[in-house]
Amino acid sequence: KDNACFFRDKHADPNTFGICHYAGKVEYNATDFVVKNTDTLPSDLLECAKLSSNAIIANEMTNEDMMNSLYGSATTSPSSNKKKRRPKSSQNASSNPRQLQKRTSNIVGETVWTKFKNQLSRLMDALGETKTRYIRCIKPNSLKKPLIMEHMSTVEQLRCAGVVAAVTISRSAFPNRLEHLSVLDRFKSLWPKGDHFAVLQDPDLDPEDRRKKATEILLTLALKEMEFEKNGSRFRAFVMGNTRAYFRAGALEFLEAERLKHLGTFATKLQAVARRFTLQSQYRRHRHAVIVLQARYRRLVQQRIYIAEKDAAVRIECWYRVIFAARAVYHLRRMIKATLIQKRWRILRDMRRLKTVVAATIVIQTMIRGSLQRPKYRQALIDKKEEAKLENQLLSLQKKLEEAELKRLEAEKQAEERAMAPVQQREESEATTQASKPADVEDAHAEDQADHSTVKELTAEQQQLMD
Repeated sequence: KDNACFFRDKHADPNTFGICHYAGKVEYNATDFVVKNTDTLPSDLLECAKLSSNAIIANEMTNEDMMNSLYGSATTSPSSNKKKRRPKSSQNASSNPRQLQKRTSNIVGETVWTKFKNQLSRLMDALGETKTRYIRCIKPNSLKKPLIMEHMSTVEQLRCAGVVAAVTISRSAFPNRLEHLSVLDRFKSLWPKGDHFAVLQDPDLDPEDRRKKATEILLTLALKEMEFEKNGSRFRAFVMGNTRAYFRAGALEFLEAERLKHLGTFATKLQAVARRFTLQSQYRRHRHAVIVLQARYRRLVQQRIYIAEKDAAVRIECWYRVIFAARAVYHLRRMIKATLIQKRWRILRDMRRLKTVVAATIVIQTMIRGSLQRPKYRQALIDKKEEAKLENQLLSLQKKLEEAELKRLEAEKQAEERAMAPVQQREESEATTQASKPADVEDAHAEDQADHSTVKELTAEQQQLMD
């Protein structure tokens, strides 16, 4: 109810509530919400699930809780705590597929709601049979190994957790304890005339000292009846600690009983205020309804008088407007005829002026367009002549390039022939002078050098022609 997305109209049905979605506020009605969960589980689906090859599905359909809910819990009331056992004939139903057909029909079968209800009732019965205990986990050793106990570390953990102090205080006849803040929250409103409110508003004290002092004042005022004397000393029903207040046997029960009494008184006051508010609201609604009825009756009377006066005024205005309209029509007819004559004469005059202006405009446009196009035409002729000259030059250059390429190819062929001629002569001379003297060898060497020089000259000439 404290959520900002939840809203509820005060005058709406008790089962109606609303939720603020991102698209807007939507109202819901909780009537017959549980009726939607009465869908029965089909018997053929359960039989198919029991025959499944998946062990989880098959076990879920044949376990004890499931079979009990199928055969016994569908017809039991929610208030009964006794569980009905299934018949002996259904114990081997999972092993024999033919026996599955003898199960009850879907009319008395289990539904989603009955299954949830039975599971919840079994859980509550199991919780009711147990006894709650508080368990605190203690780390026995720092090695994280079994069967090893470090006594010093264990005692330090118990002492830091407050177990040792709790046991010691419980043994000294203080079985109940509460923090200072819890005591103030639960019991400070029960004794509003005490000084603990002034202590809580004192800015000079620390928050802890303020809570401790206010708690002591509150408990002294509340448990004054339970103080007792023993051996000439007066004992109180509580003892103050640094962070908690410790109570003797019966003190906390006394405070809780007083708290319940005051809460009953507060509830009575709240009910009185609520009932007064309800009756005031009803009185205001009735009063408002009476005022509305009176206003409507008076409005009806005045409306009839107004309608009669209005009809008379409309008749008078109608005759006056008829006379005024007849005069206006006469003057309008005269004005319309004069306007038609003027319109015809102005049309004729403007048509003559328009024809004259159009003819002059055509002549001026012709002269301006001619003066604008002549320079462009001259420039276009000049550009055309230059393009023709450039095309002729390009053709002549292409012809010269083709002639130069042919000359280069002929020169390369001549250079190759000149280069091969000395080589052939040298081969012939080597064949004829194999048995000649060393002098002849020197002459041949000189001739070879001359041949190489001629070859180099030919190659240079060939390269020049290629370039």
